[in-house]
Order: sequence, then C-alpha cells, then structure tokens
Amino acid sequence: MKRYLVILCIAALWTATLAQDMRRRPIVVPSGGTITITTTNRVGVSESAGVVTKTAVDGWGNAGYSSVESITGDGWIEWTVTETNTDRMVGLSQSDPNQAIASEEFSWYQAAGSGTESLTIYESGGTGFGNFGPYVANTTVLRIERVGSTITYYKDGVSKRAVTGATTNPLIVDVTMYTNGATVGPITMNQ
Repeated sequence: MKRYLVILCIAALWTATLAQDMRRRPIVVPSGGTITITTTNRVGVSESAGVVTKTAVDGWGNAGYSSVESITGDGWIEWTVTETNTDRMVGLSQSDPNQAIASEEFSWYQAAGSGTESLTIYESGGTGFGNFGPYVANTTVLRIERVGSTITYYKDGVSKRAVTGATTNPLIVDVTMYTNGATVGPITMNQ
C-alpha cells in the first residue's frame, strides 16, 4: 500500500510540475496545422468571434494586441482586410512590448482612403517599402510567411516582397491600430 502511495505522490508531483512548466511556454501550433490565433495583450480594443475592434480614440500607440501562439519554424499568418476607411498594421514580431509602431518588425500597413486606400510594407518599426496598391474590403487577403530565415509578403496570393536573412526566432502576431472602430481578424496561423 505504501509503495502505491509513493508512486501516486510522485505522479501527482510530476503532473503538477509539468502543468506549471507548460503555462510558462508559448503555445506552438503543431506542424502543418492551421488555427485562428488567440489574442492577448489587448489594449484599447474589444474582441468578438476572433474579430478585434479598436475602442480607443484615434491615434497610434493606444490600441493593439498580439497572439498567444508563435511561429517557431516555417509558417505564416493570413487575414482578409475588413474595411478600407481605417488605418492599422498587422505583422509578425519577436515580442509585443507595447502598441506602438516601433515594435512592429514585419508588417502590412493598411492605410485608409476613399478610393485612395493603399498597402505598404513596414519593417523594423517604421521603415516603409513601396505602395502595393489599393485593397478591397472583405476581399483582399494578406499573408506574411517565413520559410527558413526569409520573410515573404503576399497580397491575394502574389508575392510582393521577400526579405532574406530575417530572424529564425519565434514570431508572434503583433497588431497596432490607429482609427477608432478599425477591425482586424480573424487571423489564421499555420506552421
């Protein structure tokens, strides 16, 4: 009887230690799996059914969120642009210390417009690369993909820019929003 109790105590201690250790680790998407991200670090936003809406006043740095899950190897994030009259940035970063543009590492900037909306790629917190044309609400699909150490940006399945020698560190979704009422999501992740 004592031997069984000792074994049960060891098993319970091991299970508790494992559960505590798992809470400290980022969630990793199983290889080949596609999921809708789980949001965290939400500031100045509300969420419903995977769609996040900015509730804070217009301005950069006061609203955004990141993902619980991370891409640890090859993988991508993808979403459909929801409207054309708001400004927001969606991308991949190694961390999300705040809701500022400066923390965005590899991002699509969706600029508002009334017939002048445009897409720009931003890297390293503010370096913009090109104007990749207009986008259409509820139609245009954007993707950021990492293969090895190369980051590639896609608009409607067409490659728009590739950056070689980028990080191989884990990357999370990092979103910052400018316009009150702006929406993003749901965002899917594959790895």
